[in-house]
Amino acid sequence: MARAEKLRLADWVALTVAERVLTLTVQEDAQTAAAKLDGCSGLKTDLTPAQAPKEMVHDRSKDLASVEHALRTCTTAPLEVRPIFLRRAERPRAQAFVVMLAYQIIQYLASCWSLSTAPWKKDSTP
Repeated sequence: MARAEKLRLADWVALTVAERVLTLTVQEDAQTAAAKLDGCSGLKTDLTPAQAPKEMVHDRSKDLASVEHALRTCTTAPLEVRPIFLRRAERPRAQAFVVMLAYQIIQYLASCWSLSTAPWKKDSTP
């Protein structure tokens, strides 16, 4: 039962043990009610609605997702910017600055290439 609670199944699954037989019973109505929230996400904050309305919290969460995408992009294929050993307090900020600057360069080049034809796709005709 502890495992079912950990997996958040205890609300709609009942497990009974009788001698050496395990019986798993699924409560269909409770499962259907829980399934209504599938694919939904919620954001939890300690700010009051006056400090930050729900739209602002949602927008900042999207911004954070963009930053995570930028870090993932810069540490993999295009630039392969790898983390350095951070022994001083100011170095993590410097590393983040370098990665964000590199990502801005990537975005700028991508926007330039999307507005015109890429240099490697030029027509061979004059």
